[in-house]
Amino acid sequence: MSIRFLLVSIIICMMQVSGGIAAPDGDLLPQDRYEARMSFRPTLLGSVEHGREDVQLRPGGDYREAFVIIQYPDPPFHVDPQPGQRGDTIPINGRSVDVFASFAPTRSGEWRDSIVMVRYTPFDRIVVRLYGVGVSASRTADVNFGEVLTGDTVRRAVLMPREIVEMPNTIWQIAAPKPPFDILTRNGPRRINNDSAGLIFEFGPMTEGRSSETVTVLRKREDGVILDSLICKLVGVGRQMPKSRTVTADDVVTGSTTVATEEIDLPIAPRSLYEYALVALDNGPVEGMVTQPKVPSTSTRITTQFSCSPLVTGSYQRTFSLRRLHRGRAIDSTLITVQGRATRPPDPKVVLRAGFADAAQTVRIGDTVRLPVVADVQSSSTTVSVALTSMQCTVSYNPSILVPISSPLATFSGRSSANDVQLATFNVERSAGDAVSTGDTIMAIAFIAVLGDDDRSDVAIAAAAYRLASGAAEDLADSMTTRAATTVILGDAWQHAGGQRRVNTLQGPLDIVVEPNPIDVEATLRVVNVPTNVGRLVIVDAMGRIVADLSAALQAGTTTFTLGASSGADVVITPGSYYARLAVRGVDGDTLNSVVRLVVMR
Repeated sequence: MSIRFLLVSIIICMMQVSGGIAAPDGDLLPQDRYEARMSFRPTLLGSVEHGREDVQLRPGGDYREAFVIIQYPDPPFHVDPQPGQRGDTIPINGRSVDVFASFAPTRSGEWRDSIVMVRYTPFDRIVVRLYGVGVSASRTADVNFGEVLTGDTVRRAVLMPREIVEMPNTIWQIAAPKPPFDILTRNGPRRINNDSAGLIFEFGPMTEGRSSETVTVLRKREDGVILDSLICKLVGVGRQMPKSRTVTADDVVTGSTTVATEEIDLPIAPRSLYEYALVALDNGPVEGMVTQPKVPSTSTRITTQFSCSPLVTGSYQRTFSLRRLHRGRAIDSTLITVQGRATRPPDPKVVLRAGFADAAQTVRIGDTVRLPVVADVQSSSTTVSVALTSMQCTVSYNPSILVPISSPLATFSGRSSANDVQLATFNVERSAGDAVSTGDTIMAIAFIAVLGDDDRSDVAIAAAAYRLASGAAEDLADSMTTRAATTVILGDAWQHAGGQRRVNTLQGPLDIVVEPNPIDVEATLRVVNVPTNVGRLVIVDAMGRIVADLSAALQAGTTTFTLGASSGADVVITPGSYYARLAVRGVDGDTLNSVVRLVVMR
């Protein structure tokens, strides 16, 4: 302590005793008194706010002297050292005194105190009134995470002033929350942006339901004094996949497969990518698969497909676990039970149709015509046959050409007519239980071919009925096959120009004969089996040009012609290649052709 300070203190004490000087808050000293006010901004507990006050002195006195602090403020106020200060003395800068102080509150509320300084020449003093407000960061924060899908995590920040992060000599005491909550800032708040800092909490539920937790955060000085506290009330709701689903597929026929689809919707949209697997938990005639999504996805809908293939009748069931996976780890699942009843296949429905085996048949006058009627058995079964005991078939025909008769495979039972159409009915009796399959001959109706008013006759099934071995009778009139008609062609009936028909007595093949061939001087051309008044005979060269038309002579009955280079031949041709072409309209309406190549040497 300086001698000057001791001297000033003794003088002040003497004057206080004599009543010449008052206490700092009492009457002014006789010489002079300066008053100033230093107010600090609201200051967060644990932080320090610095202030400065410039006290202007009135003229007079010795400004080379210094003021001596005779009363220091109590904490949380402090007098800050200034340049040139020695001990308790505050130097005078010209005609002013700069006072530096700081405010470091340790509790919330208002704080007041004073700094008193004196000098002995002239004998005066300065009183600086100090005022500050301590602000506590203590509060309660409600942190609501909302609904979160199990396996996902959501973060929330509790914000606080940025100065807290920058505050020195501060210790944070944070009680770690229990799962499914966590705090990522275990050592205290961290800066989030330029203006704020905060504590970051996380919610990662693994089960369904509401979770809550209270976390107390204490901010202390280094000496352990609690500055303030933050009570964080954490609340979140975990949501997961539906617990179970049931898929029912009834009336499944044994031996067949029925496909059922089931869609599982998540309660909320995922925040992470998930993949899904369908795992069978037991045995049964059901196979399942996940159809969508096939890759890790944030989709809210999972589509599954089940193939039910029971082999025996009765109830069936199989249980699956639809699992939601994140990086191979199962998060939660839905239990899917696939059940149903299997029935035996229904008895095959058999449809018997009948039709002729051939589309057409060529015969000669006087021949016996046999027309097989074959079965066409249609059924839901792959292989099936029917047992027939009898069948009746009624056909339409041209009675001038065909005469119905009985045969070993069908009995002619009589004639009838309907709408000027002549009908013949045939019956056949079969052994009881005789099975008939598709393509088998049921019966064969028979006729004798005669020369009539046409060269052909259509034979069509007008009605048909059968009786099964079981006694059931069916009418086939509305279920004929596409070949419900056939045509009988008279191969030895020829058409004349006047429309008359007669028997072709030759009954041989259509032919052309050229002898000799190649032709040296002359050759003979003969046609065979061509009646008069029909046919066309021409000679054409290698280019297709007609060099001779013998049709008129052919139709007049000439069947032999001479060919050569001499003028006496019926057809005079020069050396080269030629073709003799014979064309006759056949009994089936088509043109019959016969062609011979001719080579003329010279």
